[in-house]
Amino acid sequence: MQGQNHERSRRRAQAEYDQEIAQRNRVQDMRRQEKDATEAKFASFEPCERGCWTIHSG
Repeated sequence: MQGQNHERSRRRAQAEYDQEIAQRNRVQDMRRQEKDATEAKFASFEPCERGCWTIHSG
């Protein structure tokens, strides 16, 4: 009987761990997508004659 309880708690701990890893991976994917989007946005800018990357009007 105790073996079954041990197996059940081990499975529950594994499931919680898997959920935590999946959540962490989702967060990393979201951050990666935000970073890629930001880099893509700035990739279209050209540095001005002073060599800075600020968007100048005119």
